Amino acid sequence: MRGLVRPKRRPWLALPTLLLAMVGSDLPAAEGDVRSQTNAVVLHAIGGPDTSCPTGQLTFSPVGDAPSSYEGTTAEFWADYLRGTVASIHYVVDRQGNVARYIDEDKVANHVLRTYSADGTSHHYNDTSIGIELVNAGDGVEAYPEVQVEALTRLLAGILGRWCLRPSDILTHAELDLGPGGVQRTFQCGGEAVARKQDPGPRLPLAQIRARLAESLALASSPTAAIYEVVALPEWSNCPGLLGRDAAALSGDGRVFAGDLEGHSWTEPTEAIRWSGARCLQRLGGLHAGIFNSGAYGASADGSVVVGTANYGVGGFDGYRAFKWSETDGMQPLPAPPQWTAAGGRSEGQAVSADGKVVVGSSDIATGETYLSEEFVLDPVQGYRWEVVERPVYYNRAYRWSTRPGETDGDLGSLHPTAGYYAANGSRATGVSADGNVVVGTDFFYWDPDTEVFNQEIQAFRWTPEGGMEGLGDLPGGPFESQAYDVSADGKVVVGQGYREHGWCSEAFRWTRAEGMQGLGHVDGAGARSVAYGTSGDGSVVVGYNATCESGFSDPRAFYWAEGKPMRLLASVLEQDHRMRLDGWTLFYATAVSDDGSVVAGCGQTPEGRDIYWLADLARGPVTDRGAIEVMELLMPTLMRLNQGR
Repeated sequence: MRGLVRPKRRPWLALPTLLLAMVGSDLPAAEGDVRSQTNAVVLHAIGGPDTSCPTGQLTFSPVGDAPSSYEGTTAEFWADYLRGTVASIHYVVDRQGNVARYIDEDKVANHVLRTYSADGTSHHYNDTSIGIELVNAGDGVEAYPEVQVEALTRLLAGILGRWCLRPSDILTHAELDLGPGGVQRTFQCGGEAVARKQDPGPRLPLAQIRARLAESLALASSPTAAIYEVVALPEWSNCPGLLGRDAAALSGDGRVFAGDLEGHSWTEPTEAIRWSGARCLQRLGGLHAGIFNSGAYGASADGSVVVGTANYGVGGFDGYRAFKWSETDGMQPLPAPPQWTAAGGRSEGQAVSADGKVVVGSSDIATGETYLSEEFVLDPVQGYRWEVVERPVYYNRAYRWSTRPGETDGDLGSLHPTAGYYAANGSRATGVSADGNVVVGTDFFYWDPDTEVFNQEIQAFRWTPEGGMEGLGDLPGGPFESQAYDVSADGKVVVGQGYREHGWCSEAFRWTRAEGMQGLGHVDGAGARSVAYGTSGDGSVVVGYNATCESGFSDPRAFYWAEGKPMRLLASVLEQDHRMRLDGWTLFYATAVSDDGSVVAGCGQTPEGRDIYWLADLARGPVTDRGAIEVMELLMPTLMRLNQGR
């Protein structure tokens, strides 16, 4: 922005309209401080209700263009004006489409008063948002010229890309002007309570702006849903072969995706990734400088913590360590159990609590015995080579790591603690509640070395600090086998797969204390195998895949189950309820779902035949639940696809 000249007189703006947003004891960090995070854009209008109510009736402060004596644009004029007040803003967009920058995007600007929620918590959006003032009366009467809307849209597109934001992160000043208890702040005028902040007003076509931003980033969309590409998989990597819920994970709020990306050949390492929006794919690296195979399997509620497993530099098929990655500390190995040896071993982080302080997964524990193993070892200097290595014999146990005061890391045990330490026996944790106190997974009991009896009992479990590990049983019929993959945020609902028949014919289940293990069935006409990989925060939504019963890889299709309704293919939900055209799209697996059930992640294939990780956003509910007029005004989907230049 070019240098500005201070106007000789203040423009015609009633000061209380603007200043009330900032004054008082609610001032946040000082203007110009560097923000620690950015998660929203807040839109304002220069004008607003005259809170002094001078005529006894509601009036709005007039907002004019720059006077002829001012050397600069109207946007610069108003940005310059704000320099003489306690208020500040990042950008001003005028009626002619000019944009003026007042404060750098990464700095704090004082443009929103402290916002309160219904539960009494408060938030300073000044510390976490970018503010944009629009030159407009904000009275709901003055229209926003097309050139101003276009300039705003272009500005927003750049901000979303630079800060990994989504279209629904664009907020209005009016919706944030909430006092204690989450009640709209008002003033008295003409004997009525009037909303203190109404900007930018209903004449701004915000729904259309959001829709344009989302549509340009989605691979397939409708007024209420969209599919976004997270990242394309290498050509040699076959998506239908990615069985297991660790193929893709979501943060509780649905904003952050975690997974792994294989190299472009089988000799290149796999690397953990974290995705939070357009152009915001992060490769998380590894725990060893020369050998950094890693994979991410779980994310905290806001996605600031990611967990998984990574090669720890020992080589071969052992030597992997569970890790926790955070934005501040990067990737760090989780502590090894006391029985860990220097000769290898494997631990995995599979899921993490909402606050990122409790991680669950599994860890090898040494028996004291060893064996010789011929392994294909990756040497940082010589590359891959075969080598005979002496390895310790381990048994695997579900494990829980905690950094909370008074808690310690620990083995969660087994449903058969006296069965002996046979290597094939063990347990594995794959899900954890939001508070970290309910853990679910699977217990494996194949062989009892004391009785020399082959059992093959595989059973889903639920663990709590008070009750320890309890088996959840199985579906009636078939072999005794069940596996748990996820648990609801409140810890009350467990999902996974059980068996009613032999072979590949598993059935997705949903377990509650009151009803026990209940099969969710299969999609009619689509096969006789189903697996549940993820559930929403309250357990009312379950996702997974449905396939034929011939084998686990035959024609898999992602399913979406909602409480009180039959299992449906996710593609059918998008096409029938959200009126989306999925010409050529194939959604193979759904492996995770957000806490509110509106965002689903998985693996599939584009119409061009590219295997990808995808995100389906159903944030606004089905079209069939809304009137035609309302549908046209809906906020478009939230998360944005990675721009791969394809």
